[in-house]
Amino acid sequence: MSMRKRHFTTFDAIKSAEIPKYDMLFKNMLLTYNSSLLQVLGIQNETVAAIELPGFDGRKIDGIVEEGDDIHHLEFQTKPDLDMRWRLLEYYFKLIEHFADDDFVLERDVKQKLIYVGGRPGGTENLANLRSPLRKDGLRFEYEFIDLRKIRIDFVKLENSDLPMDWVLRVLCDDLVQHHHWEAAARKLARHTTSRPRDAANLKASLLIAAALREIRRDKVRKLEDMLQINIENVPLLAEAYDDVREREANRTGYRFVLRAFEARRIKIPEKVDELLRACDENEHQELVPVVYRAKTLAPINELLETFARRHEVDPPSLSMNGG
Repeated sequence: MSMRKRHFTTFDAIKSAEIPKYDMLFKNMLLTYNSSLLQVLGIQNETVAAIELPGFDGRKIDGIVEEGDDIHHLEFQTKPDLDMRWRLLEYYFKLIEHFADDDFVLERDVKQKLIYVGGRPGGTENLANLRSPLRKDGLRFEYEFIDLRKIRIDFVKLENSDLPMDWVLRVLCDDLVQHHHWEAAARKLARHTTSRPRDAANLKASLLIAAALREIRRDKVRKLEDMLQINIENVPLLAEAYDDVREREANRTGYRFVLRAFEARRIKIPEKVDELLRACDENEHQELVPVVYRAKTLAPINELLETFARRHEVDPPSLSMNGG
C-alpha cells in the first residue's frame, strides 16, 4: 500500500492570511538578515533602521538608511493604492520633523523611494497611482518610483551569493523569471544550514512569501513547499507576524470602544488626545473606558491620559470643556 505524499500548508496560510507579507519579507532583508537589497536600490549600506514616527498611530515606516549626508526613506508597496503618494508626502514632513533641529532646519537630504513589489512577472497592471510626481493645485511633490521587476540587476551574482536572502531577491527582481529559478532557490534554501534553526525556517518561508507577492500559481508552488518542508507553526517569522496582526486588531477594537464611551458622554476629543488614544494598547483602552463612563468631571480622565502620555513618552494632552 503506497503512502500518499504529504503536502505542506504554509503557502496557503500565507496567501489567505491578513498579514503584511511585504513587510515581513523586506524588513527582514533590511534589518534582520544580510542581503544585497540596498545595493540593488543603489544605496551603500551604512545604518539601517525602522523608525516609529510620533503621531502615526505607532506605525513604523518601512526603512530608513542613513548614507553620509543623505537620509533614504524606503517604502514597499504591493498594490496601486490611490492614497500612497499622499502618504509619502505625509511621511516626508514627519521625517523632516524627526531629523531637523529645534529650529526645524535639516541640512541633510531626504530621498524617498517607493518600491513596488507586487504583481506577476511580466504583469501589465496600471501603476499610475504610484508614480511620481504628485501634482495638486500649486503642489509638485517628487520621489523615486521603482518597480522591482524592472530594475537592472546581475542575476548571476545573486545566484552565486553566499547570502540566502539574495537567492530570494534574485527571483523577485526578474520580470522574466522561469519556474526552474524558483526551484533552484528552494533547493539552495533546503540545503542551507545555520546554527540557529529559527533562522533556517525564516529564510525558507521568505521564498514562499516572495511567491505569494509574485502571485505564483498554487500548482507551481506545491513542489517548492515539498522541497522546503516547513510548516507555518514552526516558522517564527510567520508566528510573530500573526501575533502582531492580532495585537493591532485588539488595539483597534479597544480604540473603538473608547470612542463610543466619549460619544456616550458627549465629550469631544481633540486631535492630540486622539493621537494618544490610537497609540494606546488594548489594556490601556480597557483601563480608560470605565473611567470615562464614571467620571463626574474631566479631571480623572485627564489624569489617566497624562499617565498614558508618560508611558508613551509624548507631551500630555488634555480634554477641556469646549473640546479644545
